[in-house]
Amino acid sequence: MTTTSQSVGTFAPNQEAAVSVVCAAGKVIGGGFSSDGSVFSFDSHPANDTTWRMYLVNGDETQPAPNVTVYAICIG
Repeated sequence: MTTTSQSVGTFAPNQEAAVSVVCAAGKVIGGGFSSDGSVFSFDSHPANDTTWRMYLVNGDETQPAPNVTVYAICIG
């Protein structure tokens, strides 16, 4: 099992975005994200056999959310 990560950068206040991360090798079995701000996920699912997709939102109306990173957990 391996984890692939991809930095998305900073989400502006109230920013919403669909983001994806692709396994470097193998099949995706899960995923997630981290942030130093008020980011939450409306949706998180496999887009296909190698890609995890999430719809993320910065819930703060005034502050940016820095260091948004998305992850895919992969096997094979």
